[in-house]
Amino acid sequence: MQQNCIVCHGSSYAAMGGGINLQTAAAIATIAKDNNRLYKAVTTFADVMPKGGSKLSDCQILWINLWVTKGAPNN
Repeated sequence: MQQNCIVCHGSSYAAMGGGINLQTAAAIATIAKDNNRLYKAVTTFADVMPKGGSKLSDCQILWINLWVTKGAPNN
């Protein structure tokens, strides 16, 4: 998250990231648990996120899916 998402979804840039703030573990977990919204975003918009960066690897996307499936623990 820090490496790929915060540049657009950090607190001072949340407006640029569609109003989605992923600055804290709690905020990330909320988005992850909201109808699997985080996983859907990284798979649906994989070709455009992270903006200006490289597409997330299949391994990173799988890790996000597993983390969400486990209830998005703060680890």
